[in-house]
Amino acid sequence: DEGVHKVVDIFISDGVTAVELAQAKNVINGRIYNKFTTNAGIASALASQLFYNLPEDYFLTYADKINEVSLGDVNKIIKKYMSLKDSSSIIVGPNEQEK
Repeated sequence: DEGVHKVVDIFISDGVTAVELAQAKNVINGRIYNKFTTNAGIASALASQLFYNLPEDYFLTYADKINEVSLGDVNKIIKKYMSLKDSSSIIVGPNEQEK
């Protein structure tokens, strides 16, 4: 429990690195375009676009919008919204006290 809290505290205080942000952007951008590799994926993407009333250029501008997110933006949001103050921990495994 303390180990997890320490890692999260470090993450909140240090934020993500430029390399981590670049990797995340690559994964997110790749995932959206993988939807267009099959007929079923295309149909699903277009259905989602209609269901969520997304703009016509949503898929054309998606990567640009993801790439506009800056390292400062991400780290500012981490500091604003992440906190252990109201968190709960669930530990799964043997109870050390029962051994």
